[in-house]
Amino acid sequence: MAYKNLYIQVKEWILEKIQDGTFKTGAVIPSETELVSMFGVSRATVNKALSDLVHEGFLKRIQGKGTFVQKDKRVPRTKQGSLGFSDEMAKKGRDVKTKPLKIEIIQDKSIASILNVNANAQLIKYERVRVSEGIIIAYQISYVPNKFLLVDKNITVEDLPTIELYELFASNGYEVSRAEEIYTIDRVKDPKVITAMNLEYEEPVFKVKRWSYLHDDTVLEYVESYLKWDYYQIELELHD
Repeated sequence: MAYKNLYIQVKEWILEKIQDGTFKTGAVIPSETELVSMFGVSRATVNKALSDLVHEGFLKRIQGKGTFVQKDKRVPRTKQGSLGFSDEMAKKGRDVKTKPLKIEIIQDKSIASILNVNANAQLIKYERVRVSEGIIIAYQISYVPNKFLLVDKNITVEDLPTIELYELFASNGYEVSRAEEIYTIDRVKDPKVITAMNLEYEEPVFKVKRWSYLHDDTVLEYVESYLKWDYYQIELELHD
C-alpha cells in the first residue's frame, strides 16, 4: 500500500475516534510506538498523520507527556446567509469582540466601481480586527457609500458606536437582504495586515470578499476580510 494511503488510514482512524467520542477533548491518544504496532507502519507514517492533525487543530503535542485531543477552535463559516460577523460567530458559539483601528472618509475610484456608485462618491472606510479568547482571528476593511450613514468627515474611532455595522444600518432604515462571498487562500505580504494580525510574512490566510445587498440589489457594503487559517473551516450546503 502507498505511503500516502497508510498515513491517511492512521489519520482517519484517529479522527473517527475523536468524532465518535472515544477520544474526548483533553484525552491522551495512543503513543507513536503504540500506533506503529497497531497499524504495522513506520514511525514516519504515524508522525505524518499526527502532524497533519496537529496542524488542523484536532491534536496538541506536549513534550514529555504525549499527544492530546484539543478542542476544535476553528469557526465554521457557511456559504449561505447574510449575518454580520459577530452575529454569525455567536451562532457558532464564539464570543468575538471588535477592536476598531481606523475610520475615515475617502474617495477611491476602484472601490466606488465595486460599490456601483459615482467615481467621486464619498466612501466610509472602516478598519478593525476581531478578537476571540484573546487571539486576533480576523482583520477587516469595510467600505460603505457615505450616503447611507452620512458620517462626518472628521470622524475618528473614538466616535464609533459599540454596535455592529449591520445594527447601524438597521437603525438608519437599511436592511441587508442577501450577501455574496468569494473565498481565496492568500499569502499575506501587506505589512498593515501582518502587523494587525501578528502574522509571519506570507503566512496563509483565508481572504474573503463580501458584498451585502439591499432588497433592490443596491450594494450597501463591500468588505475585505483576512481570516486566520487555523480558526476557520468552510461549510457548504449542496442541494439538488
